[in-house]
Amino acid sequence: MAVGSQLIYNRQSGQSLFLGTLSSNTWLTILRLGATKSMSGRVTISSYTVDSTGATEIEKRESLHKAPPEDQIELSIPVQSEQEIASEAVPFAAGADYHAQLEGYGTAIRLLNKARVSTVAPSGWWSWIDYYAGITQGFALTNALWLAEHLKSDGYNYVLIDEGYQYARGEYATADTTHFPEGMQSFGRQICGLGLRLGVWTAPFEVSARSWVYQHQKEWLVHNAGGRPIRIDQPHIEPLYVLDATHPGAQEYLRQTYRTLSRDWGARYIKLDFMDDTAIEGYYFRPHTTAPQAQRMGLEVIRGAVGEDVLIDKDGSPMLNPVGIVDEGRISTDTSRSFEGTKTAATGIAARYYMNRNFFIADPDAYAVSGHQNTEADTVGTGLGT
Repeated sequence: MAVGSQLIYNRQSGQSLFLGTLSSNTWLTILRLGATKSMSGRVTISSYTVDSTGATEIEKRESLHKAPPEDQIELSIPVQSEQEIASEAVPFAAGADYHAQLEGYGTAIRLLNKARVSTVAPSGWWSWIDYYAGITQGFALTNALWLAEHLKSDGYNYVLIDEGYQYARGEYATADTTHFPEGMQSFGRQICGLGLRLGVWTAPFEVSARSWVYQHQKEWLVHNAGGRPIRIDQPHIEPLYVLDATHPGAQEYLRQTYRTLSRDWGARYIKLDFMDDTAIEGYYFRPHTTAPQAQRMGLEVIRGAVGEDVLIDKDGSPMLNPVGIVDEGRISTDTSRSFEGTKTAATGIAARYYMNRNFFIADPDAYAVSGHQNTEADTVGTGLGT
């Protein structure tokens, strides 16, 4: 099974078949190859289907895998008399040059979706694989000072603060004062004063149970037929819910949040994470809205809030949804701080090479060189990230 695109290669004949959707404006496109194995061990293709559908089939394996049946909502879109409903466009190509098929597809995506691919890929220091959620103002500033002194002249001029600075998921404009006692606006000014550029991590559509939105505005969340917010699952994280990006109140909250990050704090680089886990079907403020539609609306609000000169990097998400809105895009799994992690991510990075400067500037995650093995469970790390 694949989402968005799939290439099937016959090693004996050297021929390949490629199918790839040109957009995900309304639907996810799911491709399924069915195969059977005979008693002799020979494998043959028994079926092939391409569906324009909702996200529930995928999310039952991911963020909704522990959800009760009433939260695993199968998408249902009404079609009135004399109205039409259509799939996303799915071209295909066959032949002996699969690189040409992939690269031709990438070019089509870039042109049709007006992809943002002209900027220079940013480089700098990133807090996550050094400190994980234990990042503090002192650790961040120490590394920023080292970066400014030793690497800024070589183009390493971004300081990206990952999760740990914020009060709660879904409440990114409020700093955790136990980690950043002077606040992020003050920290941003210090970074700017060093001639560096501030970057911050967010998960734009996740809302934790202790956030202001959940405590005071539950109507801004995606809900089930009973009117209850749908809870998504992430191991070791407090209860999480999904912001309804079609709700005017939620849109204004997104707008104010990302204006604060970009205008008040001075962030020139903003990372958007966990959009794959929050692409769920449910009951939205705007009736009969699909998960891709709702997420795209939220992304457009964020881009409008930060302006054209702030770099946006999509992390986990459906690959096509952010094209034309974001500047960078993660193309594989997290590398972690080990060779094994980098090796695991390498397959996805290689397979999606054609997305680079066609969908967005490819983000392969960090490449770490260190003699120290750090784990996500650690709250404090050492050394300079790369």
